[in-house]
Amino acid sequence: MKHNKTNGMNTGAIFTVAIIMILALLLAPASAKAQTTVYVNSFAELQDAITSYGTAPSDTVIAVTAGFPITSGLSIPANANGATLTVRSANAANPVALTRDCNDWYDLFYVNYGAKLVLENIIIDGNKDICADYTGSLISVGGGGEFTIKDGAVLTNNRGGGVRVGYGAFTMTGGKIIGNMADYEGGGVSISYGSTFEMSGGEISGNSAMYGGGVLNCGTFTMFGGEIIRRL
Repeated sequence: MKHNKTNGMNTGAIFTVAIIMILALLLAPASAKAQTTVYVNSFAELQDAITSYGTAPSDTVIAVTAGFPITSGLSIPANANGATLTVRSANAANPVALTRDCNDWYDLFYVNYGAKLVLENIIIDGNKDICADYTGSLISVGGGGEFTIKDGAVLTNNRGGGVRVGYGAFTMTGGKIIGNMADYEGGGVSISYGSTFEMSGGEISGNSAMYGGGVLNCGTFTMFGGEIIRRL
């Protein structure tokens, strides 16, 4: 009987430990989703990686190893699993530049409905001195799209504005939007009716337009950090 009692106590202890472990798993904060990192060094590889993101099971990071020209507009698709696409330089200490090629008029990146794009530690250059007749924006956010710019990202040197948001959401936690221009409105950022812009860090400076050289806001703009510097 003593032997049986000992077995019963061991079984009970194991059961209790199992219950505690299950509860700990259930109550613990959800862990960060796994992500896939894809390294690219050409425009064709960047296009392929963006297309693959549309069906990726988790967040995707595109790490750019060398600068190259953007020869046509890039359309960011919605991800079937709600995942986020981050585009950054492979070496954060040495950001590379993706530069507009003057082949055609286009927005460099278009964020579609349901898509989530993040830029960090990378330079997007509109090449406005050479592409003087092309007026697509660097980033265009469509209805239901989400775009975030983080530390180390620079949107610069574009004729056609830096970021245009049409019924989408734009968040700026860091980075810079500098030295862009638009013929009419929103040299740095243009926020249309029904759109949102939340700025908590970063810098918007040296941009110009007839109206709203830095930020043209016709939607909802919340600023609690960062700085907007007027071009003199």
